[in-house]
Amino acid sequence: SPAQAAESKRAATRIEPGFISIVEVVYRIENIQYHWPVGRTTLQKIAYFGTYLGLDTGLKYRRASFGPFAEDLKAKLTRLVNNGLVEEEQRGRMFVVKPGKTYIDAKKLYEKDYLKDEQIIERLTDLFSRINTKQAELAATVHFARQTMKLANGSKPTEEQVLNEVMDWKKRHRPPYDRAEVAATIRNLAVLGWLEVTSSKEISMEIAEELEV
Repeated sequence: SPAQAAESKRAATRIEPGFISIVEVVYRIENIQYHWPVGRTTLQKIAYFGTYLGLDTGLKYRRASFGPFAEDLKAKLTRLVNNGLVEEEQRGRMFVVKPGKTYIDAKKLYEKDYLKDEQIIERLTDLFSRINTKQAELAATVHFARQTMKLANGSKPTEEQVLNEVMDWKKRHRPPYDRAEVAATIRNLAVLGWLEVTSSKEISMEIAEELEV
C-alpha cells in the first residue's frame, strides 16, 4: 500500500538520535588542540563503542575479519554524509570526517536525546582523543572479544584469557596481530574502565618485554 511504501521510505532515510551524539564526539575531538584525525574507520569504531554504551543507533554487531561488524553501518554512515551531518575530506589516502553544515540544526532537533547522552559522549571523546586509527580498530576488537567470549556463569576473565581469545580470533589476520600490542590494548582499556577483566602477571610480562625492545 502507498502508506506502507511511505513508511518504509521514512525508515530508510531515518537517522537514529544516537548518530547525532556520535557526530558530537567527532566535533569535540576536532576542537582538541592535538588530536588524531578522525577517519572512516575511527568513526565506525566510535559507533561500535557508542552502541555498546547505549546510544540509539539500531546497530547489531557480529564478529568479522576486521573486528566487530554491523551490517547496516555503512548505509547509516552514508546517510549522515547525504544529509550533510558529516563531511568527508580526502587527505592523501585517508578520508577525514568532520561535522557537516546541517549538524548544528540537527543537534537542536534532537536536543532531548542528545542531552541525555552527555556522559556517553564524554567517555567516547576521552577514549578516541587518545588513540589513532590502528589503535581504535584494535580497541574495538579486544572489547568485542571480551563481550562475546564464552564464559562460565558470571565469571570475569583474566587479561590473558582475553589476549588468547583475540589471538585465536585473529590468527588469519594479515599482517598478524602483535601479541604485545594486543596485551597493551587490553591493559589500557582495563585501566580506563572499558574492560571488566582480572589482571594477569603474564600480561605485565608481555608489555614489559615489548618496552625493553
